[in-house]
Amino acid sequence: MYSFLTFISSILAEDIDISTSYVGQIERGERDLALGIRVKVVNRLVVTIDYLLTDSVKVEDEQLMKQLLMFMDGRTGKEKERALNLVKLVFRYLND
Repeated sequence: MYSFLTFISSILAEDIDISTSYVGQIERGERDLALGIRVKVVNRLVVTIDYLLTDSVKVEDEQLMKQLLMFMDGRTGKEKERALNLVKLVFRYLND
């Protein structure tokens, strides 16, 4: 699972134009997430700032589906297929 999470972190880092080492420092609590980077993260992940700041957020199924559709918006068929394969992979790990 660690390598999969590392892979996902590297994709996010590339998408918001920061280094993977910076992402790692944030994940380990060594650095704080600067406001400008925070804005890039919420825009890329299609979430709100309060979602990032909240430890526990109850998300309804409809909201989850809306977020998934927003992620897929503007993507090619091949990109959508790859995303679906990643989701399947994640669920395999969750089932173990």
